[in-house]
Amino acid sequence: MKRTYRPLNDYDMQHNAEAGLFTRLSKLGPIKENPLQKLRNLRTTQQRTIILEELRNRKDHPSADEIFSRVRKRLPRISLGTVYRNLEILTQLGEIQELKLSGSLKRYDWNPNKHYHIRCVNCDRVENAPIAPLNQIEDDLYQATVFEIIGHNLEFTGLCPDCTKNDKETRQPPRTPHPLPDTHR
Repeated sequence: MKRTYRPLNDYDMQHNAEAGLFTRLSKLGPIKENPLQKLRNLRTTQQRTIILEELRNRKDHPSADEIFSRVRKRLPRISLGTVYRNLEILTQLGEIQELKLSGSLKRYDWNPNKHYHIRCVNCDRVENAPIAPLNQIEDDLYQATVFEIIGHNLEFTGLCPDCTKNDKETRQPPRTPHPLPDTHR
């Protein structure tokens, strides 16, 4: 099967450099129009700038509602819809990352580079996993399938230190069985 190639545009090169997708995307064939071309021409608004600042000032992975609460302190007249729209635009521009973790609200990460997350199954706390991306898995799968591999998601789950501590404090000691009465006499 002969593959068709298309030249990489600026978006492909900038957005996919960290993901190592240069060769994969170049094999997809011609593109009629880059959907992000219109987004590049958007003007920078005060709301978008403040939303991005508030997200970058946090070390956690807040939901849209949490970002809205922080931004509203600086822009009292901003609406939740404006926050959602701007988060979507910032995600599409590659400025931030939208996290769609199982069992959790959508969360946002100021770091758009490929990395993994750990989610507490008890309180939904999310942190960055301290491991490097597993690019070799994508490369191996790309060679073994007819699918065009463009990425993967990997989520680790567990109990955060706070929930682990609370679990140990509230856990009752194992019960010792009561001796059965001796009925064989």
